[in-house]
Amino acid sequence: MWHLKEKKEVLQALKTSLDGLSKQEVTERREKYGSNILRKESTKGPFKIFFQQFTNFLIILLIIAAIISYLVGEWIDATAIIVIVILNGFFGFFQEYKAERAIEALKSLSTPSCKIIRDGEERIVSSADLVPGDVIIVEEGDRIPADAYLVECMSLQTDESMLTGESIPVKKKTEVLLKKTNLPERHNMLYSGTIVTYGRGKAIVVSTGMETEFGKIAKMVQISEDKTPLQKRIEKIGKTMGIVALVVCAFVFFIGVIENTDLLESFELAISLAVSAVPEGLPATITLALTLGVQRLAKKKTLVRRLSSVETLGAVNYICTDKTGTLTKNEMTVKKVFLNNRMLDVTGTGYSPSGEFLENEKVLDPHKDKQLEMLIKTARLCNDAHLVKHEKKWSVIGDPTEGALLVIAAKAGMIKIDKFYTRSKELFFDSDRKMMSTLNNGPNNKKFVFVKGAPENILKICHRIMVDGKIKRITPTIKNKIIKTNDKMASEALRVLGFAYKEYRGGEMESDLIFIGLTGMIDPPRDEVKDALEMSKQAGINVMMITGDHKITAIAIAKQVGLYSKDKKVITEDEIEQMSDEELDHSIENICVCARISPKSKSRIVESLKRKGHIVAVTGDGVNDAPALKRADIGIAVGSGTDVTKQAADMILVDDNFATIITAVEEGRSIFDNMKKFIRFLLSANFDEIFIVTTAFIFRMPSPFIPLQLLWLNILSDGLPALALGAEPKDPQIMFSKPRNPKENIIKSILGYSIFAGIVGFIISAFLFFNLTPLGDIRYMRTMIFTGTVLFEMFLVFSIRTEKYFWQIPINKYLVLAVISSIFLQLLAIYLPFFQVILETVPLSVNDWILLIAACSSGFCVIELFKGVHQKIIKANN
Repeated sequence: MWHLKEKKEVLQALKTSLDGLSKQEVTERREKYGSNILRKESTKGPFKIFFQQFTNFLIILLIIAAIISYLVGEWIDATAIIVIVILNGFFGFFQEYKAERAIEALKSLSTPSCKIIRDGEERIVSSADLVPGDVIIVEEGDRIPADAYLVECMSLQTDESMLTGESIPVKKKTEVLLKKTNLPERHNMLYSGTIVTYGRGKAIVVSTGMETEFGKIAKMVQISEDKTPLQKRIEKIGKTMGIVALVVCAFVFFIGVIENTDLLESFELAISLAVSAVPEGLPATITLALTLGVQRLAKKKTLVRRLSSVETLGAVNYICTDKTGTLTKNEMTVKKVFLNNRMLDVTGTGYSPSGEFLENEKVLDPHKDKQLEMLIKTARLCNDAHLVKHEKKWSVIGDPTEGALLVIAAKAGMIKIDKFYTRSKELFFDSDRKMMSTLNNGPNNKKFVFVKGAPENILKICHRIMVDGKIKRITPTIKNKIIKTNDKMASEALRVLGFAYKEYRGGEMESDLIFIGLTGMIDPPRDEVKDALEMSKQAGINVMMITGDHKITAIAIAKQVGLYSKDKKVITEDEIEQMSDEELDHSIENICVCARISPKSKSRIVESLKRKGHIVAVTGDGVNDAPALKRADIGIAVGSGTDVTKQAADMILVDDNFATIITAVEEGRSIFDNMKKFIRFLLSANFDEIFIVTTAFIFRMPSPFIPLQLLWLNILSDGLPALALGAEPKDPQIMFSKPRNPKENIIKSILGYSIFAGIVGFIISAFLFFNLTPLGDIRYMRTMIFTGTVLFEMFLVFSIRTEKYFWQIPINKYLVLAVISSIFLQLLAIYLPFFQVILETVPLSVNDWILLIAACSSGFCVIELFKGVHQKIIKANN
C-alpha cells in the first residue's frame, strides 16, 4: 500500500533517490521487472489466422465439393480441390499475418515518451523504458506512464475517469494518507493511463506494466481495429455475391436433375459458377494494401493510428494547420527586447547561450541595467523549460518559446537565479487568460509574482511600469505606444511576449502588476512549406492557418509562406465570437488565417467547414486541441504534442512538418488509387468467367472450365498481379487532380469498366467456346479457354494500371515479375503431366498460341480504345 507510506519510506523501499536511478540500476531492474508495457492476449495468433481462412462459406462449399467428388470416385479432383483450398489458406494467412505484424510494429513506434530524472539529469525516454524507482516529471497534457508516488506537486489535477468512472478531475496532494483508502481517494498517487489536466508534479514510479492498476484490468480495455468503410463494402459485396452464387448453384443443379443430365456434370457446372462469382482473394488483398500503405507512410514520418484514415486522406480538401512548429521551424530565438522607449538587439542563434545585448550597436551589461535585468529575471523564473547540452549540442526540454527565454537568461549569466527564488505557486498558462504567473520566495523573505504572456492581456492588469529602473504610473498613452510597438514587432514576423512583475503582499496574483517590457522572437518558416502549399493548391486542397499568435504576426508568416491572399479574410477570436453559426458558415470559405484563436473557436471552425461539405484535416499539439481533432475527419497530432492530443488523433506527424501532411495526402491518394486498380482487375476477371460459364448453362453445353481451373485462375493466376497492383508507383499527376468525393461508391465508379472488360474477355472466350466445342474434344476446348483467359487477364492488368494509355506511366517491376510468374505457372499447367491430369489440360501447339495471343491482344487494343474515347467524353463534359 504505497499511498500509506512516507516519502522517505518509499525511497528506501525502492532503493532510489530524487536524483533518479543510474544507468546500471535501470538495466538491472528492467531485467527483473520487464518493459513498462501491457502484455495483451493476441487477438489473432498465427494458428487462429490460419484456421480462419477456412471459415469462409465458399471455402466450406469447396470442401463439401471435394468430399462429394471423393464419394463418387473422383479422388483426383477431390485431392486437387483440397490442395488448392490449403494453398488459398496459406496465401490468405500470409497476407493477414503480415498485416497484423505490421500494424503491431507501427503501434510500437507511437509509444508515448515521458520526462524523467536519471543520474541527476532530466531527459526524455520512451514510457516503455520506465522501471520501479524511476523519478518522473509530469505536466498538463501528459498521460501518466506508470503508477507513481507523488513527491512534489504544483496545483496538480488528473482525470482518472478511465479507472474510476469519475469525470471530475482529482486534485493531488503530497500528504501521507493515514488509513487505507479506495483508489479514487488516494490523492498522493498517480496512476498509469490517467491524464494530467492541470499543473505539474514529480513522482516516484512504484509499479509498471501489468502490475499497475491499469494493467490489472488490461483485459477489459483491449481495443480492436475497426474495418475501414471500403473493407466493409467489399465484405458486404462478397457476401452478397456468395449468397447469389449459392442460389444459382442450387438452381443449376436442380435444373440438371430435372433434365436427367449427368449429376456429376451438373454439380461440376454449379460449383464452377460459384467459384467464378466470388473474388476470394479480394478482402485479404485490400487489408494488405492498406497495411503496406501505412508502412510507407511511417517511413515518411507519419504514423497512422487507424487504417480507416488511409482512405480518408485521399479525400481531404481542407487543412487547418497550426503555425508554430508546423509552418515554422519551432526554433525560437529572441532577437529583440523592448524596454519603454528603447529597442535592444540580441545576438546569437538557436539554443546556444552565446550572444550579447546591444543598444545602438553598443554592448550592454544586463546586471547594470535594472529594467533589462528584471525582464530577464522574469523570463527565467516564469519558465518551466530546461536548457541541456548533449554531445556539444544545446537543446531544450520543454516548450521552445520558454527555451528561447532561458537562452537570454544564459546569455546574461542569470540561468541559476532560480536557486534564490524558489517557486511556491503557479498559475498555468491557458488559452483564455493567455498568460502564465509564478509566485516565488526571494531574498529577505520577500515574495514576487512574475508574469509573461500576450502583451495586450498583460497590459490590462498593469497599473505601473518600470522606466530606467524606476516605477511610474502607466498611462493610456504609454499603453497605446506599447501596443503599437507590439504590432510593429509582430509585422516583422516576431512572436511577441510581454513581461510584468510585482512584490507580492497578498491578494490576487494577476492584478496591479508592473509592466517591464517586450521580447520579440523569430521562428523562421520551414524551407519546404512554400512548395507544399503550392502543391496543395494544385491538388484542390485549401489551407487555413489557425494560431494563438497575434494577428499581425500570423499575417506576416502567412505572407512569407504564400498562404496570405488579399481576396481572403484574416479574422480573430473576437470576430468569431460575435458570429452566429450561420454567419460563420457564410464566411468560412473566404478565411485564410485565424489569429488569437481559442480551442472552442477552433472546434467551431472545424464544424463550420464540415457543414459546408468539406473533408477536414486538423493539426494540434496541446490538450485543448483534442476536441477539434476529434471533430475533424482526420485529426493530426504533432510529434512534440501532448499525449492527450496524440490519443485523440488519427495520425501523428513525427517531424511536426506541414510538408509531411501534404506528402501523407499524396500517399493516401496513391494507396486508394492502387486499391481501385486491383479491385477493378479482380472484378473484371470474375465477370469474364461468370459470363462464359452462364452462357454454357443457357445453351446446355459443357462447362468451359472445371472448378479446379477456375480456382487456379482466381487464386494463382490473378492473385499475384493483384498484389503487384498494390505496389504501383505513384501517378506523377496524382496531386494535380481534385480530392475524390468520399461519398463516391468505389464499386459503382469502377463497375462500368469492369463489366466492359469482362464483356471483351467473354467475347474472346465465347469465340473459342462456340468454335471448339463442336469439334468434340472437350479437354482441348477447356485448355484453350483456360489459357486464353489467363493471357487476356495478363494483358488486362497492364491496361487497368491507368485510365490513360498504358504506356504513359512508369513500369511497375513487381507487376512484370508477377505476370511472368503467372504465365510460367500456366505453362506448367498445360505441359507438365502431373498438372495435365489434375487440371484436365492438353498441350497446345504453336498455332494455338498464335491464335490466343492474337485474340487477347485484340481485346487489349479494344479496351485501350475504349479508355481513350471515355477520356475524351469526360474532357468534353468538363
